[in-house]
Parts: sequence; structure tokens; C-alpha cells
Amino acid sequence: TIIERDCLPIAPEFRHGTPQARHVHVLMQQGQRILGQLFPGLIQELEAHGAVYTDVTSDMLWLNPAGWTPRHVSGLEMLCASRTLIEWGVRQRLMNIQNVFVCAETDVQGLL
Repeated sequence: TIIERDCLPIAPEFRHGTPQARHVHVLMQQGQRILGQLFPGLIQELEAHGAVYTDVTSDMLWLNPAGWTPRHVSGLEMLCASRTLIEWGVRQRLMNIQNVFVCAETDVQGLL
């Protein structure tokens, strides 16, 4: 059972109750593999809705205590998307599992 305080949108839309929803989130290669195995078609759907791949060291700037890290092609690709999009794609697949129940617009008062 998944309990959600907010009303769940039918499309990937921002919700007030989701922290860091507007921030870019990344899936490293292993995360992509695992989510792809658990939820077939998820990665392709995220791509179709605007998720983009970036090379960890050539497409981003990294500031560390020694200064800016030099750019170079690492071959390590991250999939970048909003938390909203990733959450929506996973939730759509969870809702299609027969023994998973989603209770939207529900407040938890305590634990049993």
C-alpha cells in the first residue's frame, strides 16, 4: 500500500508535497539498469518525456576544494530528469501491479 497526501496527477506535474520536485535528479548507470529491470520501458518513457543524458565530467562543471575539475569525456552517462517525471513513471507502473494499492489524498495519523 502506498499512502500519498497529495492528489495524484495523471501527467508528470509538480505537487506541493514533493520536496526538491523542481530540482534536476540523476540516475547513474546502475540506477538506470535496476529501474529498467524493475519497470520495463521506464527509461524509454522518461526519455520520451524530455529526460536527457549527460556525461558526468564533460557536460557538468565540478567545483571541489582544489578548484574546478578539468572537463574530459568519461563515458559515464547520467540520465537527468525532474523528480516529478521519475516519480510519475514509477508510479504509473506500480499502479498496474494487481496487489499494490495507492491511497491518494490520505493523511497518516499514526502507525499500528
